[in-house]
Amino acid sequence: MKTHSLMEAAGILGVNKTTLQTWLSQGCPAVQRADRDTGKAWKIHIGEVMDWRIERAVADAVKPYCGDGDRINRDEADRRRAVAIAHMAEIDLDERLRQVASVADMTEDMADFCLAIRQGASNTFHKIAARGATMTNPHEIHAMCEKEWTRTFRAARDELGRKWALRLKGAPVDPGPEDLDVE
Repeated sequence: MKTHSLMEAAGILGVNKTTLQTWLSQGCPAVQRADRDTGKAWKIHIGEVMDWRIERAVADAVKPYCGDGDRINRDEADRRRAVAIAHMAEIDLDERLRQVASVADMTEDMADFCLAIRQGASNTFHKIAARGATMTNPHEIHAMCEKEWTRTFRAARDELGRKWALRLKGAPVDPGPEDLDVE
């Protein structure tokens, strides 16, 4: 399970750090909570955060239909259960036929893709700065920048394609060398 720091997770989720901290204080799951006394940093799994957000959105959506507080009548409960079972059967069939993908898997894959772009861009900028310092021709500098930037995107795209091809086959998605946490 790949985890991210508080800042990385906030960036991937498209929210600011304060919003994510508020969610965490409201019960959003975290693999590891930060503790300044022991030097522990946040470890957040994006898929778990997305699942928590979805559960909250569903709870908020059905709240107006719950009648007196959180109580509903037996017929309504049975109807909701039947609808949920039918939906789950459809989803299960679609997953078996490989017609849908897991939101958690795709969220994790896209987060990895974004991180690969970010890491690749950082390396690209260093290469451009080092090589560009010795160049004087603007067209040559532009061509070198295009080449390095294209290489970064191509590497990230190829890794994403590799993961999706494995998922399509139903094979486990082993981490690529850039996905392994080095500590």
